[in-house]
Amino acid sequence: MNSEYIPLKDTPSDEEQEFIPATRESGLSAPPRYSGLMSFGALTILFLCTLANTLHLTFHENVPAPIPTRQPSTYMGLSPEGPSSEESFTLFPVVLTQIDSSSKAHIFKEDVKQTSSAFGTVWPDIRHFQLRSTISSVAQFRPVDYGYESCALTFMLNPEAAHGGDVQSLPSLPHPVDVYIHHGAGPIAPGSLSYNKLYGRRGSNRRLLETIAVLPNTTTKGESFPCASGSLITLEVSCRAPPQRDQCDIDFWHDPRNNKFGFMITQSKGFIPVS
Repeated sequence: MNSEYIPLKDTPSDEEQEFIPATRESGLSAPPRYSGLMSFGALTILFLCTLANTLHLTFHENVPAPIPTRQPSTYMGLSPEGPSSEESFTLFPVVLTQIDSSSKAHIFKEDVKQTSSAFGTVWPDIRHFQLRSTISSVAQFRPVDYGYESCALTFMLNPEAAHGGDVQSLPSLPHPVDVYIHHGAGPIAPGSLSYNKLYGRRGSNRRLLETIAVLPNTTTKGESFPCASGSLITLEVSCRAPPQRDQCDIDFWHDPRNNKFGFMITQSKGFIPVS
């Protein structure tokens, strides 16, 4: 049987084989040659930076001094020196508006003293106090000073102390007015109150606090009543019942920058138990 010799193809030796780099497709991985050296270099740089920052903060001469904190309010009883030495001070109403018992749905306009300027409309802080036979003034006060919880309603009606303020009418004789306190009235938005809204609020009740004989050209101070810190006090001042009601006429504008004229509360040091 004749057979033909077929020589095998030459295969390259190991030294002659082509080098195939490791790829993601081949599934092979080559060990990093310089990973250890790079990690050591990174740690060395990080250590040197940290050391430089520490030395800079330690030996820097222009480090600003800490900002001093504010002293605690002496009226809040937090100061180690105790409360303020003031025996009393005045508190102005945050809201002062009117209601009319003859027109129970009427709402008095606020900020009628507003003026226009090149920069816009300006609303001054002055407030209107007015008493007529059917018109009462309603004011809200918010005491915030701890330890000064004895309050008294105060009228300062010396026209010379008004310093040019808008004074329309002041009593010429001692004039009795009734002061009512409304418990549970809640905050009043300026320019939103009417007689019906004040007396129609749920949970609100009115109590006669006192009757004050307002004296002309001098200061009239009422009886003391409790005014807890953080409370909201709603007072209604109205003309005394007839026959004095027909003679009731007090009308002026109150500027809170002037504490020598107007309608305000005097807060005095001390506490009054709530009855």
